[in-house]
Amino acid sequence: MLINIGKLDSILETLKIESKKIEIKENTSDITSYLCFLDYFSGIREIKREHLIIGAHFTYGWMPTIFGRYENNSFNFIKHLDESVEILNKIKLDENIQSLELEDLVILKTCINNSIVGVSKILHFINPQIYAIWDSRVCRYLNNLGLKIKDSPNGYLDYLNLVEEITSLKEYDIIHNEIQSKVKKYKMSKLRTFELVMYILGKN
Repeated sequence: MLINIGKLDSILETLKIESKKIEIKENTSDITSYLCFLDYFSGIREIKREHLIIGAHFTYGWMPTIFGRYENNSFNFIKHLDESVEILNKIKLDENIQSLELEDLVILKTCINNSIVGVSKILHFINPQIYAIWDSRVCRYLNNLGLKIKDSPNGYLDYLNLVEEITSLKEYDIIHNEIQSKVKKYKMSKLRTFELVMYILGKN
């Protein structure tokens, strides 16, 4: 367990209170594009190089950083492209468990603009049931709760463990149902509602 029982109870109570206050507008570019990105990868049986390249670019449409030109990057995109495709096909087949290892995340990070944020978004769009999005808002929200998680491959694994730990609790059902009731366009996993709460509340 990453956090003690007392801290866990405190976080759940905070989430219960704050989830009731959240307003979600469904007719926004965020939700519209999110569903398009999910559909893109769900329609692909086997991920190939072109899918990773396209996915990396549309992922960066969600980020303030422009996806770098390959020849100007300090890392070697082409060198790790095929390895990254192999890793992404592996996680596409994940059903109930997270199978990524630290070395997989290091390779993906090297390939995708050296950004664990970009990696987390592609992983989520390929397998939204297992992999949660990690970004600066989520990081800020967790920091405000006193949970210091690093923006790194190791930190992302810690984050996935934290998400699994919290969303697997029966008490989390209340928070999940509260957020799902505010979004009619699609059915969300508990992982997605938790990440969405943190994203919204971590804005400031």
